[in-house]
Amino acid sequence: MLNLGTVVVVDPAEHASLEELREAVGEVEVIWVEMGNTFALRHHLWRTGGDLLIRVLMDDGALYVGNSAGAIVSGRSIQTAFWKGWDDPKAGGSITDNSRDWEGLDLLNGASVFPHANGEFSLERWQNQQRAKHGHETLEVIPIADGEGVALENGQLTFVV
Repeated sequence: MLNLGTVVVVDPAEHASLEELREAVGEVEVIWVEMGNTFALRHHLWRTGGDLLIRVLMDDGALYVGNSAGAIVSGRSIQTAFWKGWDDPKAGGSITDNSRDWEGLDLLNGASVFPHANGEFSLERWQNQQRAKHGHETLEVIPIADGEGVALENGQLTFVV
């Protein structure tokens, strides 16, 4: 329907190494990173070298599209995933120590992403309470409501609806 050509679905949790992940991915024009547990996603991207592969693919011209957890990991930090408490930082016990995984891919000029900023979550007051509660006062955060997005092109961030 979208005329994308070949679509390859790759779960970094199912691969043991960067080489294995690279072989599974092949040549791509778009990297689509989906929703799920943000902490598990980041952990497995780090564990397999998928985070490095994303950079290589983007350097080769691929476009990064992140949805929910995929949007969060695109930022400088994934710590905004703590704000709503939707994701288990230990991913049901499958991650024993992920504190080093809190660094995002930093694809947005140093900004972090807070998706699903709808209703109560869209209120600056609520967001500031979460910043203070979690010690994130210094994070530059881009709140994005459902149906919205942000694009970085030639160093400029642009909101898209």
